[in-house]
Amino acid sequence: MFELLKKYSERKETTFLTDFLIQNRSEVILICFNEGLSGPNEIRKKITATFDESSKLLERVFKNNKNSVDWIDLSNAVKRYKSFISISQSEHDVFVREANTYASSRSSQIEDPFSEDPKYISPLLLSKNVKEWRLKARYIDKLNLQDLLYYRIIDFTSIKADDGTHKVLGSYFEAEKNRYKSNYTAVQKISRTARDLLIQKNPNLSHNDITLKERLKETKKYIKNLKKDMPPFFFQLICSTDLEKEKIKLYESETNEAMYLLCFLRPIFRVLTRSQPWTKFLWSECTLKCKKDEENELLLESDGKATSATKVDGIIVDEVYDVEVALIEVSGPNWKVDTSHFFEDRKKLAKNLKCVYKSIISLKTGVSLVSRKNLKVYGFHFYLNKLHIYSLSRPTSGPFVFQIEHSMKIPVSKYITHCLSGLISELWIIRGLLQEQHEQIKFFLADDEPSPEISPCCSEDDVYISPRKKMKTKCNND
Repeated sequence: MFELLKKYSERKETTFLTDFLIQNRSEVILICFNEGLSGPNEIRKKITATFDESSKLLERVFKNNKNSVDWIDLSNAVKRYKSFISISQSEHDVFVREANTYASSRSSQIEDPFSEDPKYISPLLLSKNVKEWRLKARYIDKLNLQDLLYYRIIDFTSIKADDGTHKVLGSYFEAEKNRYKSNYTAVQKISRTARDLLIQKNPNLSHNDITLKERLKETKKYIKNLKKDMPPFFFQLICSTDLEKEKIKLYESETNEAMYLLCFLRPIFRVLTRSQPWTKFLWSECTLKCKKDEENELLLESDGKATSATKVDGIIVDEVYDVEVALIEVSGPNWKVDTSHFFEDRKKLAKNLKCVYKSIISLKTGVSLVSRKNLKVYGFHFYLNKLHIYSLSRPTSGPFVFQIEHSMKIPVSKYITHCLSGLISELWIIRGLLQEQHEQIKFFLADDEPSPEISPCCSEDDVYISPRKKMKTKCNND
């Protein structure tokens, strides 16, 4: 470490500890590994002591700004390096061979995640590219400008050609983007039924009756006389969707974010999941429990202080397994253009969904790659009368994958009778996603795993807490 400091400070008037660690990060990680250092406290003690000693011996100006260094992040980097090189090639070959045997014994419909395909990037090459990119990356404080790859998340929602995801994937970007994406389409049967009820097959309505409230009122009466060949809550979805729109007047600019969330979105989600009794909703600035528990566990070990709770607009909980499974974010009022808020909430969703995913994985010990391959968690993001449905998964042993699954426009005009049927069929996708996810979790927990001695579960990456949040936590506790 001394020789590295001596060479680095030769042509500098003042040497800052933070600049030294950033520009010599890979060398410092290797030194810490060779000396058996891994904990944040022991790394901090060793480096600061060497830095102060070098200042005296070299008689140069050294600024030991140790409080500005993210020691936990440096400690995590050392641990990742240790894990990466500890697996020998022979151990890797045994793991791949046994995992292939296990995958081939399953249903033929399950894709073998270990098969080589020149169309896609090699998992080992991807891990290597991500590792090298993160060693050179620097933390960005502004949330809307952050690169999700810094948090080991491949971001397929980004269109920037110079971001981390494009750099590590290169020419494989488009193929990998479409590899794990599901194609969701509106349910035409639902659309036709809604259209028939609202417009065509209701004898009580005349063509001159264009008042939406009256049309819905008469439709509700008409449905009561129909046979039970349709979902019993279907008419409630029709009524709640647009009666709430009329109630809060979405076409006027006075609607704020809280009103949009509670008076419009809340009734829709509740009716959509009426036949899914395992779902529970938390609304308006609610605490994400899985992230708070994860961060507190790390902070209590390092400096004995608890972090402030992460707040989100809405949380969907699977009560059967008592775990958070999906998140809801509303980026401001539905009429207000605020791109910074939009990108902040999208990055926030990705990072929070990573914690949600890991909390589901923690329900089971000895998890293999095959059993968790198809597991996804979802984020519902509303901005400017449009819903973006995101998913986060970890289909390989490498980084997490964040991508957009579906987008839909939400009409807000006073006269939307003719487009209401299309809206309901689009919203039905949400119901299908939550149903499919519940079945995925059930299958994941019930699935038999390979022997842990043969196919060890890939360890999750370490928890990362931003310097800004740690500083906020410190101020709150002081």
